Amino acid sequence: MLFVLCVFFGSAQKEGNKHSRKTPVAQTKISFSPAIGFYKANPHHAGKASPKMAFCFSLKEEFRIDKKSQSFIAIGVDYMLHGVKFNSYYFHKDSLKLYTGNMNASYNLTIQELDFPILIKRSFQKENNALLSGYVFAGYSYRMLIKSVMSVSYQGDEAEYDNGNLQFKIPALSKLGSSFLLAGAGFQKNNPNKHKAFYAEIQFKYSLSPLYIDQPYAPSSLYVSGHFLYLTVGVKI
Repeated sequence: MLFVLCVFFGSAQKEGNKHSRKTPVAQTKISFSPAIGFYKANPHHAGKASPKMAFCFSLKEEFRIDKKSQSFIAIGVDYMLHGVKFNSYYFHKDSLKLYTGNMNASYNLTIQELDFPILIKRSFQKENNALLSGYVFAGYSYRMLIKSVMSVSYQGDEAEYDNGNLQFKIPALSKLGSSFLLAGAGFQKNNPNKHKAFYAEIQFKYSLSPLYIDQPYAPSSLYVSGHFLYLTVGVKI
């Protein structure tokens, strides 16, 4: 009888541990990312572009799509704040636009946007029983401008303060919408028993369209392209 009880409880404990280590079908990921912007303005109408402080808050839902806990798909939303500074022309109202090379106006642009990523992730280890796991991911993100603020200084004085009438040169769905292609890699410290994890990632976002400033005081083809490198830390719960 003692032998039977030992076998029974041993089997039950083993089965319980097996189920407790099974990765849930869906988990929530929350992260923060300082970002580095790589900007390039139209060289015919602007000087060298300098990035401002940038960061991103992200909320995603990650779904397991295989039984081995190694393949996942994630969807979510990112809030990103970034900005850029550069010199360009400034034309007074009703003045003749002459491109003499004297770009002595300073443009300062701050941008807020929402991005909607769809990612495929492949882990090198089984996340339901490995304490540490590495992975790669790639995907697409739709981006939507929600607010922009631009100031223009000319000869030491603030000449303009507005939203820059900012839009995308190659829009998607609307003039305030465009896209990113993105890819990255990361590692994850797993807690299999509690189905939680801490992770760190490096990610590159490639923009498919430059930003276009459409104002009468600005050059007629003033656009700035920008790509981003993210350094991310987050939790999966």
